[in-house]
Amino acid sequence: MVALAPLVVMTPPLLLGMAVLPTFWAQAAQLMLILNASGAAGDLLMSWEIMRFPAQAMVMDEMDGVRIFMPGDAETN
Repeated sequence: MVALAPLVVMTPPLLLGMAVLPTFWAQAAQLMLILNASGAAGDLLMSWEIMRFPAQAMVMDEMDGVRIFMPGDAETN
């Protein structure tokens, strides 16, 4: 899922930086990790909810949420 890319890509280097960098930079890496994880909290929740639907479901991102289309569903106007 594209929504989780920043969390997945940034977490390993930041964890490594916390382990090997001097204290000041390790603390900076820790702060960046916390901010990144907290920013991704909504993405994690939405991804968890979307995973409950079948793989054939289509998801459309909207301004205030998502719209999920199931196979065989027909919209009537």
